[in-house]
Amino acid sequence: MNWTVDIPIDQLPALPPLPPELRPGWTLHWRNRPPSSPPGRPTKPRRCARSWKACRR
Repeated sequence: MNWTVDIPIDQLPALPPLPPELRPGWTLHWRNRPPSSPPGRPTKPRRCARSWKACRR
């Protein structure tokens, strides 16, 4: 069973910083990730949002 508690975001405690050995690898991987799709090419969800015909294909 999952439990949730509603707490205003400004009442949450601050997260501790990442250990130094984890920081460089994570940020380097995150910054060097290629984009998921070419910049000039729309993805299918965008086409679906523009026209209903594109969604039915």
